[in-house]
Amino acid sequence: MSRVVCTLKLKGLFSYLIRRIILRFFYFRTSTVKKIVNGKFLTLNLADLEQRYLAEDCIREPENLVVYRAIAKAKLAQNFIDVGANCGHVALSIVRDFEKLLLIEPNPNLIPILNDIFIGEKSVCIQECAIVDNENIKILDLLVPQKSSGLGSVGGTSFSNKHGVLIKHEVKAMTLMEALGSMPAQKSYLKIDVEGLEASIIESSKNLINDSRLIVGFEALSSDAAVLCSKIFKDYVFYCSRFDFMEVGGALSKSGMNIIKAILFGSSIEVISIDINKMNNYSNYSQIFAVPNEVSSQFEVALNELWGSVKHLDLKTFSRLES
Repeated sequence: MSRVVCTLKLKGLFSYLIRRIILRFFYFRTSTVKKIVNGKFLTLNLADLEQRYLAEDCIREPENLVVYRAIAKAKLAQNFIDVGANCGHVALSIVRDFEKLLLIEPNPNLIPILNDIFIGEKSVCIQECAIVDNENIKILDLLVPQKSSGLGSVGGTSFSNKHGVLIKHEVKAMTLMEALGSMPAQKSYLKIDVEGLEASIIESSKNLINDSRLIVGFEALSSDAAVLCSKIFKDYVFYCSRFDFMEVGGALSKSGMNIIKAILFGSSIEVISIDINKMNNYSNYSQIFAVPNEVSSQFEVALNELWGSVKHLDLKTFSRLES
């Protein structure tokens, strides 16, 4: 059985969801716009969904950000390694929480945005490359849907017609160990969001992960992927953070009636301990947190110490766009 570790009651859910819905389904501007992000002027392409989220200050994945901040506050990890950094949504919300951030992103159209956002941030290093499982692979093709940079994928991953026009980029490739460079692996959090290739990265980096006892967060687009990834870890405990009106890891678009109930009667973010033998009960995880068994109790205490006294979490808490 799943066990609820921490519960955070929310405010501002209605406005948050409305913005998400408008930006995803009813946004018709396709021009560029200049916005101040992290104190810098950026030119953003509004035809791209991810850049729209950035331009309109729509916080991404607050259910996961509560976990990142708790990990940093308790010093369970001092460094944040972001494999699949995209436009820097996550990094913007936690750049003051971790001592060092390594942002790894292969899309050449997004690198200038990351450079502009984090210019002058001595704690941030940006690495332009795709992460692969073979050190002999140096160059490969990245396919990116024209209207959503967040769905870029390498390695011949197939796309359905719903993704529209695809742009192909030839990009540099490295193993995770190569990309780390001088970044110490110990006391690091590793986030992997690479549209279906998580298992290959975890498998190829399993010695680094298990020996250094990294805390790892990985996306799993199916229950099979979740099970496959989880079996690679040695002596780890698994968690997921979710809005309580959705199934564990479920998509907003599939929870219509529950969303209405949540808006009317209130809602929470829940951090849940997952039974590794029952991951097949769920269809999709935006992030599974793999925590070394020896620090799992500290992880749970950290969540409750940081958030336990917060009566209602305002979803704007993680905005850094005008700071």
